[in-house]
Amino acid sequence: MTEQDFLVILAEHWPALLADLAPEDARRFTELVRQLRSAQTAGEATEAGHRLRQFTKKLPLRHPVRAAASRERYAAERAAPDLANIAAILGVLDLSWPADDGDEADDDPEAWLLAAPSLSEQEVMALGVAPRQPGLIRLPGRDEQGQPRLPAFQFGPDGQPVPVVLAVNELLGAGTDPWGAADWWLGENAWLDAIPADLIDRAADAVLLKAARAVGWEE
Repeated sequence: MTEQDFLVILAEHWPALLADLAPEDARRFTELVRQLRSAQTAGEATEAGHRLRQFTKKLPLRHPVRAAASRERYAAERAAPDLANIAAILGVLDLSWPADDGDEADDDPEAWLLAAPSLSEQEVMALGVAPRQPGLIRLPGRDEQGQPRLPAFQFGPDGQPVPVVLAVNELLGAGTDPWGAADWWLGENAWLDAIPADLIDRAADAVLLKAARAVGWEE
């Protein structure tokens, strides 16, 4: 199944598929479609498409959009995204849902990543670790001070960065796209059928590395 086939099926079931998701998931799904539709470069489209396909795991098991995403995954890794094709298919979708209900989280689709357990730079330094060490995900803070936050899953029981996390982060380009790397770790992963961060120290390092390579972010 090609990328176009997947997007056509998604469009055919829009907006009915939103009813199959919890409100919070439906908002996130809508934002991911919006990001894919507005992608300006092949890299942006690849990243947005990957996140969108991952998120289809929130749909019921036999949902046609979820099934199409699973079948399309490997084809998407081999072919560069066609921006004109994406815009043509998704351009007809009404992405105005959800209506503005005053929830600030609706205006910040990445807020869920900052809500995950994390450490400040000061807390990381207290562990004897340089917070700007290459390979660590550092998310820009959204508080008044704008202090960066480092997702806690990156650190082991001894407080040190987990080697496989550093290796995966490098594959995911965490230095230039920390949000994308954090999304990969904390979101449902169709390849692993689990949340990658939950598999640290439970799955073999090679499995996590293979899953990271499978998304096609590594050049």
